[in-house]
Amino acid sequence: MTHEQVDAMLAEYRESVGRCGYLEKRIPELAAEIEQEKARLIQEAAQESPSMEPGMPHGSGVGNPVEKIVLRYADGFLPDEIRGMDKELRELRDEYARRQRVIQYVDAWLQGLNEREKWIIIHKVVDVEYSWREVICMYRLQYGEEYSRDALKRIKERALEKIYKFAA
Repeated sequence: MTHEQVDAMLAEYRESVGRCGYLEKRIPELAAEIEQEKARLIQEAAQESPSMEPGMPHGSGVGNPVEKIVLRYADGFLPDEIRGMDKELRELRDEYARRQRVIQYVDAWLQGLNEREKWIIIHKVVDVEYSWREVICMYRLQYGEEYSRDALKRIKERALEKIYKFAA
């Protein structure tokens, strides 16, 4: 994996955690909605009775419209509304798998770091919104030690080099 890919995964990590939490709820909901919609369409079709026009020829066999509809669905027929929902479900599942991959890689990399390296990667690489001044203050509160910006930068660079080695 390239350094750019690793950096992108680290930057995407926090969003991926949040998005996966949402997707874990939404995917089963959407799958249930699809099944409900299929059941509704079958139910509607079962309630429709074929109209018998006077004077029109009638078949000699007994027909079962519900059976015909169920067989069409079993053969893969999907109305446009269900096809759209099914496409959305596939896309959400694909996104979930991709984001889970990011989370698993970053979690594995963070496990290979010591506590302070992990802390600085989370607060300066994953959560990029913090300034160095804020990171220095948070570090002092967390560990009770005063570190300069340069010292924390060195810890960050050392930690990134380790992560790049893990991902090579």
